[in-house]
Amino acid sequence: MDKIFKYVKYSNSYKLQVLDLLGELWNFSKEDRAKYFLWKFENNPFAKKPMAYIALDGEKVVAFRGYLIQPFIINQKEFLIAALADTVTHPEYRRQGIFEKLTEYSLQELSLCNNILASTNSSSGGPTLNGYLKLGWQPLTERDNVSYFSPIQFIKQRMGLNKETIDINKVELKIGLIFEISPYFIPETFFIEIEGDRINDSSISHLFSHEFYQWRLGNPIAKYIYTYLWDSGRIKAYVILKQYQFGKFEIIDFKFYEKKYFEIILKQIKKQIKPIYLKMWIGGNNELVHNYLRYGFLPMKIVKKILFIKPTPPFLIRSTKLIQNEDSWFIEGVDMRFKRSWNLFKIIGDET
Repeated sequence: MDKIFKYVKYSNSYKLQVLDLLGELWNFSKEDRAKYFLWKFENNPFAKKPMAYIALDGEKVVAFRGYLIQPFIINQKEFLIAALADTVTHPEYRRQGIFEKLTEYSLQELSLCNNILASTNSSSGGPTLNGYLKLGWQPLTERDNVSYFSPIQFIKQRMGLNKETIDINKVELKIGLIFEISPYFIPETFFIEIEGDRINDSSISHLFSHEFYQWRLGNPIAKYIYTYLWDSGRIKAYVILKQYQFGKFEIIDFKFYEKKYFEIILKQIKKQIKPIYLKMWIGGNNELVHNYLRYGFLPMKIVKKILFIKPTPPFLIRSTKLIQNEDSWFIEGVDMRFKRSWNLFKIIGDET
């Protein structure tokens, strides 16, 4: 006889069990798991309580399904998106249909949240990808990167000539600009100032608010580096990098007023930070995505084809409505099934 499992909303009384179970998924210490869980689910300012669900065998937690809630905007309408974040089933309970039933239960709960209009996924592959497709998520765009590679920095690293630390400083350029490397995100006043022409009302984009950035960049297990280009006391461009290995970085967010400032700041990143490898996800609809060759980036999907490496699974999207019909895919008259409807940056990826 098949076991009967109970599917319920996560509550704090199950936290210790959940943290133990997440050790199957998160490859870091229990102390860091607690910090990460606190940041990601419990201290998320856009969720009144953790958007997470568990499967129980009696009172034993045997599976966990979490969502990362983030704010988005389209045509000046603000709403929330629930990104598929972390899911794990206890090794002794796999292949019993728990993943599917727990996800179905979570969708029923999400459908009751009037302001959560969609669910995304930026990290799944393998069996979970097929499971999500079966449950109604659809491919939106590829998740491959464009990348910049420096053979010179690669050789220097092999020879032990590269420093492992990055100097936090300001560099005055000959053209009267100042390039800054900082461990901090810009204060709110500067953020508002640079936000000006960023929002494209006709594209779905994450909400550019100080509250969102302050929380989102508080990830306790990630290392971010902030670079700015100043002119007469005003920020003309910024690029946020995530460092994931020595010499290896990913662009997760950027902004510039004119293309020339973007060219300059990327040039200074290559010169001052000296990355061996710099990549950027091409799921967005922005300058670097459209003109990556101009900035010295190459598409990884071509490299993967040459090396017979499987392509990265796609970015997924789903309406949170239980009944999936044509109308359920529209937000403010915009069809969210099309890549052109979005202006995505890697900062919204649950793994970022």
